[in-house]
Amino acid sequence: MDPKSPKDFIDAYLIEMSSTSDSSEFTELTLYSVLMDLFTASTGTNSVSLEWAMLFLVLYPECQRRARAELAAVVGPGRLVTLEDQPHLPYTQALVAETLRRSSVLALGVLHRATADIPVAGRPGFTSTCYAIHHDVEYWGDPFNFRPERFIHDGQFQPDTHLVPFSVWPRYT
Repeated sequence: MDPKSPKDFIDAYLIEMSSTSDSSEFTELTLYSVLMDLFTASTGTNSVSLEWAMLFLVLYPECQRRARAELAAVVGPGRLVTLEDQPHLPYTQALVAETLRRSSVLALGVLHRATADIPVAGRPGFTSTCYAIHHDVEYWGDPFNFRPERFIHDGQFQPDTHLVPFSVWPRYT
């Protein structure tokens, strides 16, 4: 391992661990915990999101037909979808967004630790759930209906700030 050129997160962590005189933050146990968080968070949410997507495609065959037709027209046979295709796949993007909204895989979002007390409405802190935001009748109108079209405006995919599948507040570093 070259300390001047770490190849990945683990290299960078081990370099920092060996160069830090205060070993309370950079320990093997902490490295193990961080890696477990990374692997379990990504594999769990990805697999469950895919399961929800399959369910919605089975329950709503017209959505499946429309996404398939869009993919066939834009990508065609013989190649895989790339990020360059994304702007040309508004319905597919909307289908993914609606799947994340409707399923709310992380109903409570990703928990964070505050570095300082920040009173909100006279209280020391609060929690807002992704599920509550994604199923707010006043905002979405019909939150329990699976309707990818809610993310399409003027024929283009339109992201919505109320879609917060993994967390609600911005992260500051």
